[in-house]
Amino acid sequence: MIISRKMWMATLVAPALSFGSAHAVELGPYVGGSVGQTTIKIDDNAIDFDKSDTGWKLYAGYNFLPWLGVEGGYIDFGSPSDGSFGNNVDIDLTGWEAFVVGSLPVGPVDLFVKAGGIAAKVDVHVSGFGSEDNSDEYFAYGAGAAWNIGKFAIRVEAEGYDDNDVDDLYFLSAGVTYRL
Repeated sequence: MIISRKMWMATLVAPALSFGSAHAVELGPYVGGSVGQTTIKIDDNAIDFDKSDTGWKLYAGYNFLPWLGVEGGYIDFGSPSDGSFGNNVDIDLTGWEAFVVGSLPVGPVDLFVKAGGIAAKVDVHVSGFGSEDNSDEYFAYGAGAAWNIGKFAIRVEAEGYDDNDVDDLYFLSAGVTYRL
């Protein structure tokens, strides 16, 4: 009776294991795009800014191994604005980002983490005071999941950016990836 229980368990587990390996991260190039929400929070003596806006990004990557790849792309964080200071404050933030990406396939879903950097362009406009343009590089990191459907994947992720002048800068997004 013990042997038949083990055989029964093996019969149930074997297809799940083969299903997971059949949907592992595919090697080679991919492209994609995402839309999401940007949150920017600045809290210092001169300004208290905590706003969100819709952003988007386009990216391309290459998986060298089933668990390791690289990715780069362009991101537009939108234009969060706030008029509660008596003057309207608008922040335009865009950038080019590059990451090293580690993946863990779990059935048809790939979990991933990434670390890298962004070369960002920040335009701050305060009505009545003018504009200031800034360019800087920040540490960037993220985590997410991609649900594989053939050559496509539906991808959700959270990215954070470490800027000394900004308390919080996050981008939460959902999008589609296509493996070439």
